[in-house]
Amino acid sequence: MNDFFSEWVNYYIVIALVMVLGVVYSYWLRREKLLVKHGDLIKELQLKERKLNELYSLQESRNISLETSKAKLEKVNFTNNKLLSIMAHDVKGPLKFMANLALLMKNNYSLLSENERIENLDIISTTGNKVFELVQNMLQWTKIQSETIKMQKDPVHLRSLVQEKIDLFRSGSKSKEINVVNDLEDKIYVWGDVTMLGLVFQNLISNSIKFTHSGGTVRIYTTYELDDVVEIALADTGIGMSVLEVEKLINKNIHHTTSGTSEEPGSGLGMMVAQEMIGYHDSRIFVDSMVGKGTTFTFVLQLVN
Repeated sequence: MNDFFSEWVNYYIVIALVMVLGVVYSYWLRREKLLVKHGDLIKELQLKERKLNELYSLQESRNISLETSKAKLEKVNFTNNKLLSIMAHDVKGPLKFMANLALLMKNNYSLLSENERIENLDIISTTGNKVFELVQNMLQWTKIQSETIKMQKDPVHLRSLVQEKIDLFRSGSKSKEINVVNDLEDKIYVWGDVTMLGLVFQNLISNSIKFTHSGGTVRIYTTYELDDVVEIALADTGIGMSVLEVEKLINKNIHHTTSGTSEEPGSGLGMMVAQEMIGYHDSRIFVDSMVGKGTTFTFVLQLVN
């Protein structure tokens, strides 16, 4: 009897153990399935998060692209409006004046004395040089704004380049009796783009002649020379500028133009182009001026050793 009872007890114990093991196994299987499902959900959420981040980055890129395009469009519109304004006033007027003066000379050639002919030709030459200078500035300004300008650095003989630009304004300086002095030493060679540097000196010399009274002086010289750099100065005895006028002149976001001492018109492009051109040479133009005392422009260039 006891043996029979023991067998049944053992039998129920085994059944109980099997049932417990079954429950544990069932719970383990369910847990594993939940863990797999949880992992799949995490992967799905990560995938969605990644796609959302990609969409957000794409949208950000599009927003930046739109802002950049908008800024470029505004810049182009500003440049176009500025150039159209200059074309309408500062180019059209002088060209019409030259055409009328040439026609007047043609119709009255025999009535004019030799001195009158030379004087009229000097006027045409001076006006033509001013228009040429303006067109050059407009072309360079357009290239700067469209970011298509290219720089070619070569050794530049500074004295020869400056003399070439002085000669360009010979008739203008002569008519105002302004003495333009080239005090640069013959030994000075600098690294630079000859076209860009030519425009810098051309605009600064033109500017100084424009704002200097008859009998005044414009002088180009060096203030100091180190092993690898030289500072160039262009000083005039002109009307000078106030601190506010200097700030307007060097601020490229402000279109500042003033008539010269002989009521010469200005486009406001000259200094802007010169500052941009000298910027390509890792330098900048500094302006020291005093009303009634004149103006000095200085900038540093790299010497050719």
